[in-house]
Amino acid sequence: MEKTVSIKEGGTEASTSGRIGRRLGKIAVSPFYRKIDGKTSHCAISLMVESNERTNGLAAGAGVYAREVRGVSAGGIISAVKDCYGVNAGTLAVSNNMRGFSFGALNEIRETNQGVAFGLLGVGVGAGIGAWKIGDYCSKGAVIGGLYAATHEDTWGVVASGFMTRVGGKMRGIMAGFVNLADSFSGFRIGVINMTLGEVPSKGVEIGLLNISTENPWWARVIPFVAVRLGRQGDETHED
Repeated sequence: MEKTVSIKEGGTEASTSGRIGRRLGKIAVSPFYRKIDGKTSHCAISLMVESNERTNGLAAGAGVYAREVRGVSAGGIISAVKDCYGVNAGTLAVSNNMRGFSFGALNEIRETNQGVAFGLLGVGVGAGIGAWKIGDYCSKGAVIGGLYAATHEDTWGVVASGFMTRVGGKMRGIMAGFVNLADSFSGFRIGVINMTLGEVPSKGVEIGLLNISTENPWWARVIPFVAVRLGRQGDETHED
């Protein structure tokens, strides 16, 4: 039986059958709106792209909404992908789970980041930009924001911004910003104000005008310029 593939463009429907249809079934192109249901596409290009299935290759348009992209998702205004393996780029780049490189003026990764997340203005990992500690998510890699970079759960890697960094969980790695805040810190920090707010003492090297750790011994809670804290951090006794 001959296989038929339907292609909808601008409210009209045309049928392409046989061998040509099977080839075009992997490519979805439309000038205004392209919705993909029930099949995998190698390439989806339109002013607005919506995909309820996996896209292998390229999804590109002024706006992209996709369930899963393995390749590149590029949205001029917004690129929103539930699970992205590769590159997610847009003026507003949003994803639930990101493995690869995510770039946007504002970049929001709602659950897990494994790779590099860059926000020209700001970037947030775990429940969104500006949210507080919500969920059980983590970041493994680099989170870099122009003015603001935040992760809201455990982080292993690098968190850096031009003004403020915030880690709402365990930070293991490097923090760099004008103000660096973390619930728990172990590694290297550089900034003007470095502060650990949680119940676990800081451990590592900090360079800044004020280096503050509220749970260290009284004589090591506020250290100006260079703080070297190499004692036992105490995760086992303070963490649930």
